[in-house]
Amino acid sequence: MRAVLGEEVRIADYNNNGKADLAVTASFENNRSGGLWTLPGASSGLTGAGSKSLSSTDFGLASGSRLGESLLD
Repeated sequence: MRAVLGEEVRIADYNNNGKADLAVTASFENNRSGGLWTLPGASSGLTGAGSKSLSSTDFGLASGSRLGESLLD
């Protein structure tokens, strides 16, 4: 089995506030349905305030869809 957390890791300004945000995935999480975690960037760096934990159901995907198998740049 592949690594669970951190299968894909990206840093980008996802919320367009001029700060780098972090996105981390684990496609084998939740019985291979996958998961995505985000931490927003602040002037002092990454912060847990406003962080999100998302699953395949948050996007209307089927069970076993392996959300987070890849993140596009």
